[in-house]
Amino acid sequence: MIIVFLILAYTIWYARRKLLSTLNELKNSKGFKKNKKSVSLEDEWIEDLIDKMKIHMDEQKPYINPNFAIKDLSDSIGYSTHQISLVLNNKLGLNFFDFINQYRIDAVKLKLQSDEVEALTLYAIAEKCGFNSKTSFYRIFKKNTGLTPLEYRKNYEQSINKGDY
Repeated sequence: MIIVFLILAYTIWYARRKLLSTLNELKNSKGFKKNKKSVSLEDEWIEDLIDKMKIHMDEQKPYINPNFAIKDLSDSIGYSTHQISLVLNNKLGLNFFDFINQYRIDAVKLKLQSDEVEALTLYAIAEKCGFNSKTSFYRIFKKNTGLTPLEYRKNYEQSINKGDY
């Protein structure tokens, strides 16, 4: 069962690494073009936007609000919704909701591994992490992890019960 735990830990590590790698790639880019209109993004501007988004998401955890919108992020970090959207779409290959849901899924995984949520249902945990639809939560979780939330939780609990962590 240590293997199951290691696989779960690797999945979380890999998802974070992929996101950070993409963010670093965006920091190092020289700009990009959107459709036929030229949209030049200066390195300094991109780096500042990425830093502000990352800091805000990690420290303030706004994604736990199920009504969190791109406008809220815009107001918090001082960039327009259009600028945020351009960076997310053209550099990260994500729309705003996919970006936010990555943070929510990571938060669910962390909660599933903590003692504080043992008595909660999977959906109750999802609600604490910003999801407001059971169907969306299950679909997004499976898309991001390759496992259903129940499979993920059972695998983790089995690895804990056998002392394989």
